[in-house]
Amino acid sequence: MANTQQTIFEIIQNKTDELDKKDNTVSWKKFIGDYFVRVIIEFLSKEIPKSYQVTEPNSYITGFPVEYDLLIIMKGSKPEKYTRSFDPKDVRLGMELKMNGIYGSRKDLEKNNQKVKNTFDIVKKEHSHINFVYLTFSEVTNPKRAGSIDYLKKNKDVIGKDYGVFCLSDSRRQTITAELENDWDKYVEEINRSLK
Repeated sequence: MANTQQTIFEIIQNKTDELDKKDNTVSWKKFIGDYFVRVIIEFLSKEIPKSYQVTEPNSYITGFPVEYDLLIIMKGSKPEKYTRSFDPKDVRLGMELKMNGIYGSRKDLEKNNQKVKNTFDIVKKEHSHINFVYLTFSEVTNPKRAGSIDYLKKNKDVIGKDYGVFCLSDSRRQTITAELENDWDKYVEEINRSLK
């Protein structure tokens, strides 16, 4: 699994570099976010038991108005007709995935993190068998300048109290730092623990 994080990093970084070279007046932000989610589907699907499957992006849990980037459901589960909304009894795990983390001013950052946590809490309160995780491709970690915000630490302080928080690379250094080098493995382990 250790190579998986490096492979994902290179796939995303290469696509980002390719898109940055294009002479466009429109942002590729949504496209690269979708690309990241689909790369995660590809690699995560190989890491979970065969009795489960990863949904397509932007799915729902029936009875809740919240869109989740991905769900892990019982293999063969079907969504409600005309939707990507799955019966809670078939859902085992929900995921929030970010390309570049959760940002905000100092005063808004905790509130922005709490919004994500709240989307997990509302389901968990009624369906304790469903767990949630947060994964970001890159985030500001261990900033060098005194007084700078360590965004990953803030994510872990709020979301990480009850749910797994994982990061694949440091956004300022544009690399997988020693602190993050096992986060893919930890992410997969947390997910598989939730599927037992």
